[in-house]
Amino acid sequence: MSFYAIYIAGITAAEAEHFSQDGNKVGIKTSSAFGISPLDFNPVFSLAGHFVTNCPFDSSILPLQTFPVLIEKSVGPYNHNDKNKVTFAFSGIDGTQYYIIWFTSDGTITIPINTLSTSRFEVEIPPSERIKGQIYAVLSDTDATQENVDIDDSIMVAGPNIIWVE
Repeated sequence: MSFYAIYIAGITAAEAEHFSQDGNKVGIKTSSAFGISPLDFNPVFSLAGHFVTNCPFDSSILPLQTFPVLIEKSVGPYNHNDKNKVTFAFSGIDGTQYYIIWFTSDGTITIPINTLSTSRFEVEIPPSERIKGQIYAVLSDTDATQENVDIDDSIMVAGPNIIWVE
């Protein structure tokens, strides 16, 4: 694995920590459970890739891929106790059942989406203390709550998106 990928993962974790510290300074409640959400290299690169404007000419091609963008259409922050719904835009929603996988510092929570059109859907934020602070959401075509399902790149359709939940 390229050392660039390791730097990207480290930067993303550090930025999340800085965001929490800065939020505390201005009165924004941060996650009650400190920890780094378990994203793999490709989702991290999908987040960071939007900020990369150029690379050194002599650098090797990174062995990473980016996922399609998952766009949040509703406006947060959301409250984890109010059964809020987040609306997303993603072109290509068909008759397949899709899910949002919420990544927390101590695992994942999978919720089926409610399709609104071929390009919009909504999903409920689970009322859980685990869903608090900066949370990552990815669109999946697989119910990750079933046995023998690994949460990896093969089941991710789009994202991740960063959601703020108070």
